[in-house]
Amino acid sequence: MMSIKKTGILCFIFLAVFAGCRKNISPSWDVDMNLPLLKSTMTINKLIADSLLQTNPDNSLTLVYRNSLYDFSADALIDMPDTISYNYLPSFPGAVIQPGQQILNVTEETKFKFNGAEISIIKVRIGKLVVDFTNTLHEAIIVDYTITSATKNGVPLHIIETVPGTVNGNSHVTKEYDISGYSIDMSGQNHISANRITTITDAMLDPAGSAVTLTAQDQFKFFFRFRDISADYVRGYFGNEQFVFGPESTDFNIFSKFTGGSLGLESVKLKLNVTNGFGIDSRVVFDEIKSVNTRTGISVSLNDPIVGAPLNIARAAETGNPVNPVIPSQYSFNLDNSNITDFIENLPDRIDYKISVDANPLGNVSSGNDFMYYGHYLDAFLDLEIPLSIIANNLTLTDTLAFNLGEESSPQRIKDGVLSLYADNGFPFSADLYLYLLRDDGTTMDSLLFTNHIEAGVIDGNNMVTESTRSVLLIPVSPSKIDELYATHRMLIVARFNTAGAGQYVKIYNNYKLDLKLTGRFTYLVTQ
Repeated sequence: MMSIKKTGILCFIFLAVFAGCRKNISPSWDVDMNLPLLKSTMTINKLIADSLLQTNPDNSLTLVYRNSLYDFSADALIDMPDTISYNYLPSFPGAVIQPGQQILNVTEETKFKFNGAEISIIKVRIGKLVVDFTNTLHEAIIVDYTITSATKNGVPLHIIETVPGTVNGNSHVTKEYDISGYSIDMSGQNHISANRITTITDAMLDPAGSAVTLTAQDQFKFFFRFRDISADYVRGYFGNEQFVFGPESTDFNIFSKFTGGSLGLESVKLKLNVTNGFGIDSRVVFDEIKSVNTRTGISVSLNDPIVGAPLNIARAAETGNPVNPVIPSQYSFNLDNSNITDFIENLPDRIDYKISVDANPLGNVSSGNDFMYYGHYLDAFLDLEIPLSIIANNLTLTDTLAFNLGEESSPQRIKDGVLSLYADNGFPFSADLYLYLLRDDGTTMDSLLFTNHIEAGVIDGNNMVTESTRSVLLIPVSPSKIDELYATHRMLIVARFNTAGAGQYVKIYNNYKLDLKLTGRFTYLVTQ
C-alpha cells in the first residue's frame, strides 16, 4: 500500500541536518543559541505515489492499483521455425568446374511446422535472416538467393553473396540480413496452402577465378534461417493447442516497505479483467491465484468460484483501420465476495498464479482467418481499489538510507549537542520511530533515538482529525555519538504505526498532514 520515499518521514532528520549544519552554520556561532535547522510538511502523497491515489467526493482517499497478472503474447502462440533452406553440393572427384559455371540452381518450396497452426501470412516487425556458408574450393563461389514469397514494397527479398575460396581447410562465412518490414506470404505458389515459403538458389564459380578440379574432400554447403522474429501481423489458423503458464510470479509492490505488524482494511474491491486482442477464441482457466508475503512466508490463496472454472473468451474483431486495427473482447469478473480482504491484508509482495489457455477450443471456426496484431494480446489484470479506511496495529515500515556526515578530519566538526524535533501530527495514527546506525557489513552499530513517540492527531466521534497534536522528540548527540555518525554510511529507519480510535477504522483524507520542525543546540568545533 504505502511506499516511503527517501525524502519521507525520517531521512530529513540526519541527511539534511548534519550536512546542513556544516554548510550553513558559521563556525563562530554562539553554542547557547537554539537554531532552526529544518521545516518540512509530510502529506499522504509522500507515502503513496500520486498516481495511485484517488480523491473521493468527501475528500477521503482511495488507493487504486492495477497489477498485470499475465500477458499472453504472439511469441507463445506462434513459434516461428528457424531453418528455411539447406543445400549441400556433394563432390564429384575429377569433375572440372569452369569460371562462371553454374553449380547449383534450385527452386524449392519449404513447408514449416507450426505445432498445428496453418499460417498464410506474416508481416515481420523486426527480425534477421542468417546465412551460413562453407566452401572447401580454392576459388570463390557467388550465391544468388531469393525468397520470392517475402517482399518489401513489392520487391522480393534478394541476396547476392560471395563466399571466398580457401587454400587449405574450409572457408566459413556467416552473414546477417535485417528483414524488418518484410511481408512473408506463406500460402504457397498456388496461394491456397499454408506454412510454405518459396526460394530460388543460384550458385556459380567466380567468373574472375580459375577452373577447379574437384577432389573427394571438396564440398559447398549453406543454410538459411530466421532469427529473433517478432511479427507485426499474422493471419491463418493458429491451431487448437493448450498452453500452461506457471506456477509463475508477478511483483506486487505497494506493500514493499512493510516489514511487520498488521493492516486492517474496512473494504477491498478487486476485479479480474481479461482483454483478448487476438483474433482467436480462447478458453482460460485461472488454476490458482495466491498472495505471497515473502517476509513472513505466509500465502493466501484466492477463494472464489472463478478460480478453477473455465472462462470462454471470444475473439477480437478487425476494424480495417490501420491506426486502430483491433476491437478487443473484454471481460470483467468481480471478486468482492471472495476472501479478497484476507488476500490483501496478507501484505503480499508477490502474486503467484497458474493459468491454462486453450486456443481455438472449437477448432478452425474462422476458416483460416485467425489474426494477431503486434501490441494486441491476451492480457489478464487485477484491478484493486482500497478505500483508505484502515486499522494499523504496529504496522512497521523499514527503509535503509545512505548517509555521509563528512570527513572526520575536516576543520569544521560537530562536537556535541541536542536536536529537538517538533512534530505537529494531523494524521489519525501515532508513530514510534527507531533509527539505527549501520556498519558497512549491515550490522547495527547503535541506536540514535531515545524519545521516539509521535502522538496521533485529535479525532472526533467520527474518527476524523479535528486538530493536530504536538510531540517533541529530543535527540542528544554526545561526542561518542558524533564519532559513530562520522563512521557510518547507512542508517536503518523503522517506523511503527498505530491508528487512533480504539480499534475503529479511520479514513485518511487528502488534507491530513504532519508538520515537522527541527532545531539544534550544538557545540561546533572549528580547527584551523
